[in-house]
Amino acid sequence: MPGSAVVDRIGRRRLLLSGTIAISAILAIVAGLLGGNSSNVAQGNAGITFIFLFMVVFSFGWTSMQALYPAEVLSYQVRAKGLAFLGVWSQAATCINTFGLPVALEKIGWKVYLVFLFWDVFECIVIYFFVVETKGLTLEEIDDVFAQPNPRVYSTKLVQERRAEAASRA
Repeated sequence: MPGSAVVDRIGRRRLLLSGTIAISAILAIVAGLLGGNSSNVAQGNAGITFIFLFMVVFSFGWTSMQALYPAEVLSYQVRAKGLAFLGVWSQAATCINTFGLPVALEKIGWKVYLVFLFWDVFECIVIYFFVVETKGLTLEEIDDVFAQPNPRVYSTKLVQERRAEAASRA
């Protein structure tokens, strides 16, 4: 089931945060399995399996959000420029990962997974403290969220209020 099928049920923030926590854990496992000078074939195969699992979890948690979330949180005035900026940086990162990863694996080996792990842990912190929830909000309401002193806290409160209203009507 793709992340785009469940994003409206579980929310954007929760999907990004849980997906990033999961891929951080997977990268820690990969680093543990592939680290050191072990020549254990089963351990290497398990590491490769977790790399494939990483791709599945990344696709579930991030792929659909790359297009959806920026389009929702950017105001009308900057949406086109912001999405163009996202496209350029996304393609630049893809290019670096495609052509730089083999070189990094050759130079520092399994430690490259630690670099990605630390980056993803940093992403978890940023998502937790700064990413707002946009589930069920109109674009106008999202603009109102960003006008608040603490948009993340306000968006979470607004979504909880909506959930309580829906539960009281049911």
